[in-house]
Amino acid sequence: NGIGKPKINSNLIIYGTIMNVSLNFFLIPRYGINGAAFSTMMGYLLMALSSTYYLKKNLKISKLNFPLFEGVIIGIVLLLFTNYLKQNLILTGTALDQVIVLTILGISYVILLFLTRVVNIREIKSILRLYLKWKVFK
Repeated sequence: NGIGKPKINSNLIIYGTIMNVSLNFFLIPRYGINGAAFSTMMGYLLMALSSTYYLKKNLKISKLNFPLFEGVIIGIVLLLFTNYLKQNLILTGTALDQVIVLTILGISYVILLFLTRVVNIREIKSILRLYLKWKVFK
């Protein structure tokens, strides 16, 4: 959207929406909410990969320093870890159980962000400086 080609961006959104709606017709009757979530994910994945392709093509760059792949890997790892926690922890369904699982997953998420170098300390410090500067003037 920021490279001055709004028509490409609009087309990608239309294609992603068409894919999402089409998959919904097939997946929701059989898989319910999971089918809807999967079709939405596939629509967004189509848009993300297509926009990355057009970005590379229009800016004529050979490699994008873009943590899309790392984000997908982190998501898959956390999904597997969530399933592991659900199967191996004795959960009673209370709010305390949810807090424990969310805390474990949150800490795991932060660790994975640093391990894959999607985020580093310098970026966090710069964001905090900007936030504090913005808060002072508001």
